Amino acid sequence: MNTNFGVDPDSTLVHHVLPTTMLFQNPQPNVLGVATPMSSTAGKRPPTTNYYTAETIIFRPLELKLNDPFRAAKIHDVYCKFKLGSRRVKTGSAQTGTTNPTWLNTTAAIERKDGEPIAKIKVKEKHLEVLRETVGETKINLDEVLKSGRTKRWFTLEKYGHPIGKIHVEIEKRSIDI
Repeated sequence: MNTNFGVDPDSTLVHHVLPTTMLFQNPQPNVLGVATPMSSTAGKRPPTTNYYTAETIIFRPLELKLNDPFRAAKIHDVYCKFKLGSRRVKTGSAQTGTTNPTWLNTTAAIERKDGEPIAKIKVKEKHLEVLRETVGETKINLDEVLKSGRTKRWFTLEKYGHPIGKIHVEIEKRSIDI
């Protein structure tokens, strides 16, 4: 069999040129004993597509509500950690002084790679410089949440498998075609 290797003059892609006897999708004969030819797109360049879409997920924590009012009254210096894949981002501290700490103009942005479906949120309290206690955590299915591109929702926080409160978070997806 004689095969040729060549370079498409319109592209830098190397392609393999087969003899015309090999240009069949199904080498087996069909019911009538005739092989079926390849589709009409054979030998044509594929349409131009974007090969990579960069997505950035933006998290904005808004408010924290704990089920235990005594625990909520004692909470000080609380912040969020967002995790997507192996990337982590930490927010600043929430405004405390009430039973429902709030964040003002706090944003955390993480690049989403390979369409990672799950994001994790941990709410932590900073007691001392070295001691940090997890108040609660949750997992978010981003594909379900971000169908519209932007959403505000309450998510249930858990600690040791038990619900301890809720966190109100605004989540936004920004895409850039590269």
